[in-house]
Amino acid sequence: MVEEKKSKLFFLGIFPKCPFYNPLTLLFIFALISLGTVGIYFLNFWAAVVY
Repeated sequence: MVEEKKSKLFFLGIFPKCPFYNPLTLLFIFALISLGTVGIYFLNFWAAVVY
């Protein structure tokens, strides 16, 4: 129980302390990151085909 709490505190400590800290915001951020990654991949693919 103590170890779990410790690791959870460490995990939370990685992220900046902000008022918006909740799972929904994190989910939104991860979605943006994944969309950006896919977007960059398709952009590169498109550029490779065009040129």
